[in-house]
Amino acid sequence: MISKDSTCFSCLPLPKAINLAEIERFINDNATKRIHFTTQHSAAIHKGNDGTTWLNLPFQEPFESIAKSKLNLNRVLSINKNNKLCRRLNDDEEERFKELIDELGELVLLRDCLDLSIALCMHEYVSDDRKTQRSVLGEHEYQLKYNSDKYDTSGDLKALTEELQKRLNNMPFFKHADYIMAVPSSKSFMVEIIEGLEGFNFINISDRASWIDKKDSLKNLEDPKEKLERIESWGFSFDKDTDIKDKTILLVDDMYKSGVTMQYVAMKLKEAGAKRVFGICLCKALGNK
Repeated sequence: MISKDSTCFSCLPLPKAINLAEIERFINDNATKRIHFTTQHSAAIHKGNDGTTWLNLPFQEPFESIAKSKLNLNRVLSINKNNKLCRRLNDDEEERFKELIDELGELVLLRDCLDLSIALCMHEYVSDDRKTQRSVLGEHEYQLKYNSDKYDTSGDLKALTEELQKRLNNMPFFKHADYIMAVPSSKSFMVEIIEGLEGFNFINISDRASWIDKKDSLKNLEDPKEKLERIESWGFSFDKDTDIKDKTILLVDDMYKSGVTMQYVAMKLKEAGAKRVFGICLCKALGNK
């Protein structure tokens, strides 16, 4: 059985260093940046030609740390002779890893410059008839973002708050952060979602950060390099009286597309002294693999 809470930060790799060069390297990296077990990676556990069961994944974190904590393992994935990340599974391990993958469900595991990053779901999916449709949570996010001034979106807010609450309750590491902070935005619903969470010890510091001069948005920009340049032009302000030295911060946002905004904010938090920055987004956009 999967341990309900075997969390220990010793399961985590060393904290990452985030700077502009690392973010630019990430932008130029075309390798796989998301794992979604219900679609693209539904065959992550599979049988080889000799009947051996294997787990294969395109990148290591955050699955490595989650699995180490949940399954009480010292190591999960190794690089084989073909330079692929994998694990050979015996019958017992196959069952345990399948259980873990089922538990992760619609969760999207992300590879970026943060210490660990996940999204609660894909914002959209391609149906069997090749039509693009929003996921259930994606629809809630869309309504809050674009229709809250037209309709009563309290039900959408409640649904997303409950889903984030459930995920945090069942995930290692993230719920043990010292602070939680919404990425600064003109929309208030992410702060409202944070304020609706219950039973966690992290402190909400969303009001300690802001953009100094945000004159425009990223809405019509598709090129991550252009997005980064525009974000830099805004300037980022963080309350100097808030001591985050050697602390862990859980950074939350509604949508993860290129990931540039969240990584830029994480960089600034580390410059202010944070030891680790974890990221959780409500949805991952279908584009930007």
